[in-house]
Formats: sequence, C-alpha cells, structure tokens
Amino acid sequence: GWIVADCTGEGLKAALICKRHNYTETPLSDDRLFDAVDMLLLMQNTTDGYATCEKTRGWHFFELFNASEVFGEIMIDYDYVECTSSALQALCLFRAMYPAHRT
Repeated sequence: GWIVADCTGEGLKAALICKRHNYTETPLSDDRLFDAVDMLLLMQNTTDGYATCEKTRGWHFFELFNASEVFGEIMIDYDYVECTSSALQALCLFRAMYPAHRT
C-alpha cells in the first residue's frame, strides 16, 4: 500500500473493484491487497480515525510550538474525515470479498 491513508484506501477500493469485475487482465495479487489492508490497520489511530501520513503522535499542546501565524494545527497529524472514510470504505469492501482473511 501507499503511505498516505486515503490514497491507500482509494487504491485498494479500485483494485478490489477491478478484481471483482475482471476489468484488467492482470489484477493485483492477493498478497498486494493484504499488504494494503495491513498498512491501513497499522495506520489507524486510537480514536479509530485516520490521519494523512502517519498515526497521530504527540499531544495537542505541541501546537504551542507552531511558529507559523498562517497555518494552525499543523504540528501533529490529526484525524481527517476524508482519510477515515476512504480507509473504512476500502476495509468494508475488502471484508466483503475476503471474509476469511485474518479471522
């Protein structure tokens, strides 16, 4: 998978749809799909949401060290609804296609 949560989610959804409907002669292997799922599961925050590039590390008070007057809340990577939505949609589709994986 890619290192960005929503790109991994969108890529995984596309790969699963292509595989389900035989849209390509050479679909991604199951191992590549499993890698994407593993990456998404590793990137999930303790809040159950997803940030952009990594799990949220640090505390909100880190924002006190933000030297930028233009950009706020940039010191740690917070959960984003777009990233969370993409990741969860992909994981739900994956679960529907591979119900026995990781059980």
